[in-house]
Amino acid sequence: MDESKIALPSWLPWATTAILAALVACVGELWLIERARNELLREESAVAASVLKSSQNQLEAERIVSGRELSRLGHGLGVAFLSPMPGDPRHTCGAVVWSRGQGHGVLTVYDLTPAPAWGDFQLWMADSDSEEPPSESICATFAPPVAEGAFEKEIELPIPESAGLRFFLIFGKKGGAGTLKEALKEGSIVLASPRL
Repeated sequence: MDESKIALPSWLPWATTAILAALVACVGELWLIERARNELLREESAVAASVLKSSQNQLEAERIVSGRELSRLGHGLGVAFLSPMPGDPRHTCGAVVWSRGQGHGVLTVYDLTPAPAWGDFQLWMADSDSEEPPSESICATFAPPVAEGAFEKEIELPIPESAGLRFFLIFGKKGGAGTLKEALKEGSIVLASPRL
């Protein structure tokens, strides 16, 4: 019995070649995409390394500044660290360092974003033993700094230290408020310390 041979169409080799060419083009395109992705990952890694180095430099600078503040004020120092309120996206932080028993101190704030000129900052010292601290608990009132970066302000602590002492840096109306309650009502807390 004779088996008939099936003739292949004449266009089949051309179609096969076209399909193979399309596959090679797709593979080449995927290779270029992966190469670009790898380059992007290398650049992101370099940026992350730069940010890490910058953070390490900032921490070292803060350590040096803190050491300078401590040596300037002498022995018997009190220290309170100030941080943003929970949920606040700002990276501002600070510290209050004071000479115990003398009431002299320094407020240092890092990355304090310049605030509008219509208001002032006030540093308040509050004793947890009283519901509403007296108006004498204000340590300093000052205008917003004109540039970002580290900011220092000499302060006076008007009420004696006690357990449960806290500091609040509040931005409010020009000239400040007369009481902490008024400052909290009319302004907003920028930084606060935990209870000492």
